[in-house]
Amino acid sequence: VERARLAAASDDVASEALWRTARARLLAARGDLDEAERHAREAVRLVEGTDALNLHADCLVDLAGVLAARDDGAAARGSLDEAVRLYRLKGNEVSAQHALELRA
Repeated sequence: VERARLAAASDDVASEALWRTARARLLAARGDLDEAERHAREAVRLVEGTDALNLHADCLVDLAGVLAARDDGAAARGSLDEAVRLYRLKGNEVSAQHALELRA
């Protein structure tokens, strides 16, 4: 993750978001949920308003995983619902279905 962070150009939104979500997943697995959520939310903020709908939705799925680890099921479901909406806007029904399965 650190190599990806160092290699990411500051104006490359996708790379910046991806290293943050990777770090968020690692931190969550280690139990550092505050930092995990901070990184996951930063990734979502970076991609909001871009036309990268799949990436935005992927970041929301990762955020949902962190929120679920925090036992915040309502917020996790909300994040997954938004991911499903974005995936469907993009026509990515496979990922939308996966997010729905995570929501269950």
